[in-house]
Amino acid sequence: MGTITVGKENSTPIDLYYEDHGAGTPVVLIHGWPLSGAAWEKQTDALLKAGHRVITYDRRGFDRSSKPAVGYNYDTFAADLDVVLKTLDLRDVALVGFSMGTGEVTRYIGKYGTDRVRKAVLIGTLGPYLVKAPDNVEGVDPSVFEGLKNAIRADRILPPDATSRRQAKMIKHVKFAEIAGGPHGLCWTHADRVNAELVPFVA
Repeated sequence: MGTITVGKENSTPIDLYYEDHGAGTPVVLIHGWPLSGAAWEKQTDALLKAGHRVITYDRRGFDRSSKPAVGYNYDTFAADLDVVLKTLDLRDVALVGFSMGTGEVTRYIGKYGTDRVRKAVLIGTLGPYLVKAPDNVEGVDPSVFEGLKNAIRADRILPPDATSRRQAKMIKHVKFAEIAGGPHGLCWTHADRVNAELVPFVA
């Protein structure tokens, strides 16, 4: 448990809180909105038992990390992840993102490549692009977002036809696993089934 400085805002450092447990091949777990690294409790336990080194961190602006007024975009989140990987000298790593965290994984690979990355896992994806537009006809109509508050209460946030099913078709050498009936918060509600897919994949 500690902090990693990823930048500075005026006179104040921007620090990310992280936890680093276990030994073996590293797995970095990147949480969704509005969660923290603690959201990965059920996956952390399974991965540690499988012999991995498990790193979780709180994204800037979340929980125990600094809350600067700047840097809330995927380029900055990916840059923060890059600092985490370099500071901890993580190589041959499996990056696992949930929901908002899937954007960090994909943006990181797009900007920084795969030199440090062994595998990538996207759970409850928000990609490839959620909102319907002339160049994204398979997206969700903007009027749907008017009811987003009710969807959050019901835990049905990112429709798979517009997100994960489409994104899986765009990734080479993908292994797509869909958990039938799983809500968006499936890492918690369906932890055993998520772990049954995740642990063998990152092995």
